[in-house]
Amino acid sequence: MIFEDVGFDDPSRKEEIKEDLRSKILEVTFNKKDGEERVMLCTLMTNAIPLENRPKSDKPVNPELQSVWDIKAEGWRSFIWKNVTAIKPADDIETV
Repeated sequence: MIFEDVGFDDPSRKEEIKEDLRSKILEVTFNKKDGEERVMLCTLMTNAIPLENRPKSDKPVNPELQSVWDIKAEGWRSFIWKNVTAIKPADDIETV
């Protein structure tokens, strides 16, 4: 399913997307703080995150942000929910 500019900061929409992030890799398109558009392949799937980089505890969560594992950068990144413009499954995207 492809979502485009449908209010990604809506609480129920966020939960749906977080569930998808826990089970698959998604391509998230968003505008960075400087206005530049960024496309990121990301996930929260435990088996896609190297053991040494997996979260060790639950930190307080800022509901405006989403932390994710960036597949290509091989590191933790975050995006601002209200700046997301599109999300789609990365099934057909080469991730290596």
